[in-house]
Amino acid sequence: MAENNQAGDSGLSPMGEKMNLVQTRLNERLDAVGESKNTRVQNTHGYKVQAYVDGLHGAGDLVDGELGEQIRAVAKTMNGTVNAMTQSEEKVQSRNVFMKALFGYNKAAVTDTENQMVQTREQIQELKQLSNGVSDEAVKDMIQFQIRDMESNMEMLQTGLEEAKQSRGLFGFLFGK
Repeated sequence: MAENNQAGDSGLSPMGEKMNLVQTRLNERLDAVGESKNTRVQNTHGYKVQAYVDGLHGAGDLVDGELGEQIRAVAKTMNGTVNAMTQSEEKVQSRNVFMKALFGYNKAAVTDTENQMVQTREQIQELKQLSNGVSDEAVKDMIQFQIRDMESNMEMLQTGLEEAKQSRGLFGFLFGK
């Protein structure tokens, strides 16, 4: 009887099994961010975006042919951009209270984060265009859901950067902040 059920015990098609695996991996990454003992990791939107990029790479595996390859290629490129963005975001967040009080925000880190965000947004737009060509509606919905969540985290990151820019510090005027 088990021989007839090639999709496994779940009764899902092989595509359904793969989609569940991609979604499970994404949820595990997001849970790991939320459960991190490091509050900086929990509050870093770049880590959440990174989890979605990994999920998109997996979703690209669910799309056949050249379109799947293009989705995976964009996700791979995005991986490097988002890693750099996350490191810059950490620098913004890690400036100690004393330095913030005296000199304000880390201007170089904010600028670098914003530059990486521009590239990430361009890559998100490319993924949106590619997702329109996905014929399997369930896979298309999964990709678009991940894109929407990435955009939401990008907006939260932008809000955090705007708040950081308001921190001028006691001597910030000396350094053009």
